[in-house]
Amino acid sequence: NSFCTLLASEMSVSREELEARMRAVDGDAQLHLLDGYDELSTEQRAKLNEQLLRIFSPDNVGPTTVFRDSLKMSGEPPRGIQPPTASDVHSVDPRSDAGRALEQEGLRLLATGAGAVVVLAGGSG
Repeated sequence: NSFCTLLASEMSVSREELEARMRAVDGDAQLHLLDGYDELSTEQRAKLNEQLLRIFSPDNVGPTTVFRDSLKMSGEPPRGIQPPTASDVHSVDPRSDAGRALEQEGLRLLATGAGAVVVLAGGSG
């Protein structure tokens, strides 16, 4: 029962406490996971808190550390693979009018079968 009480109290942490936990375990690299946190319902926040507290437990190594360590262990990167240049990367604030318009257009394309989604793990550094 004490574990359940501890777990319940952990799920009601504030955004600031969650952010501090994430920073302590993995630095700033994953803080984008809290984007939109304040717009979530109480139930959604509890679910996100539960997931993030498990990932960013003091007993775990942070995801960024795991990623960097795996790169070190893998040796040299394959030849010919280059990161995109700054001119190839475009960013739009998802809360802006342009961001919302792009989201709606993307959802329309998905709904009509004219587009697809590739899901990738993000925030690796």
